[in-house]
Amino acid sequence: MRKLFAAVLATAGLLLPAQIAIADDEVPPFSYADCPQTLPPGADPAAWRCEVLITDANGTFGALGKIQLGRQRLTFAEGRLNGQYAQVFGGLRAEPTTVPGGLFGKGLVPLAFQVRYAGASDFNGLGFVSLKLKVISPLLPRTCFIGTDSDPMMVRPESRTNPVPVDGHPGVFLATIKDTRFAIPRSSGCGLFTSIVEHRFGLPSASGRNEITLPTYTSIKQYDASHR
Repeated sequence: MRKLFAAVLATAGLLLPAQIAIADDEVPPFSYADCPQTLPPGADPAAWRCEVLITDANGTFGALGKIQLGRQRLTFAEGRLNGQYAQVFGGLRAEPTTVPGGLFGKGLVPLAFQVRYAGASDFNGLGFVSLKLKVISPLLPRTCFIGTDSDPMMVRPESRTNPVPVDGHPGVFLATIKDTRFAIPRSSGCGLFTSIVEHRFGLPSASGRNEITLPTYTSIKQYDASHR
């Protein structure tokens, strides 16, 4: 995603795109609490920055159909190390997404899922991020997940709009990212309700059956000499 969000910075001879007017209550509050505090050995802080991406995504996940996801905040640091692009993952925080109809599709037992980081990412260019879903219900064990670190959902954005500065919010930009190619793997750790979870979500769900659209606000914070 480096090219995606680096493009929002002014460079010599280039102009930023016209600003977009958005109601103040629609622009999410930003926090830099998850910015990595330690950069790789030898990194020059002046060549590094922390990026915070916040999205209220929507998508189609297997048999669930169209669904609005809970807010997600992704944080990472990026810069140059020995003349090459480098990055340090900071964190992924996501609100639970309620599944309409609950665990059995009849509204009797609630069901939700929460997007979790699955241990791998590359934010150079459009890049990728690996994800898994924690499945939440009173009848399910806490170990119930869709996907694992070794068999995750691999979201690789295939298209995006150009980042646009948000009027009245210096340093905040808005772009929309989309992926329709990711597959959703089977569940694990769901105990006696494994078959119900997989039926409810339609798992496994092959590439082409799923889609995610992420209207994404971005804010960038430069590191200073105190970060080594």
